[in-house]
Amino acid sequence: MKMPVLQTVYIFDLRTRTISERAQTCNRDLQRIDFEIKCLFKPNSELLSEIYDELGPNYDRKVLSPILKECAKTVIAQFNAQQLLSQVKKNLTSARNDFFANQKRLERTSREFLYLGG
Repeated sequence: MKMPVLQTVYIFDLRTRTISERAQTCNRDLQRIDFEIKCLFKPNSELLSEIYDELGPNYDRKVLSPILKECAKTVIAQFNAQQLLSQVKKNLTSARNDFFANQKRLERTSREFLYLGG
């Protein structure tokens, strides 16, 4: 006797979305810094079945959250409090550039599941 295979349907949102993460880290002077970082992303539509099979429906939180936090922490740790306060815009631009400079590595790590940057 054969049993039918039970399948569920999951609807992926293929539009560009934003992920936002809050975290804490220390700057170069070991002062605690609270920050929030945001990133635009969308799934690679050709790999949706692999995304679901390997990462599940919360793929964005499993892949992007840790990478975003670590990139931001790495940049923040390079500056002291005065530099962070006086150069916030420059630091944020640097963090964004560092993140997108590592996009190739991220795509390999996430097995090309996501498109970054909208």
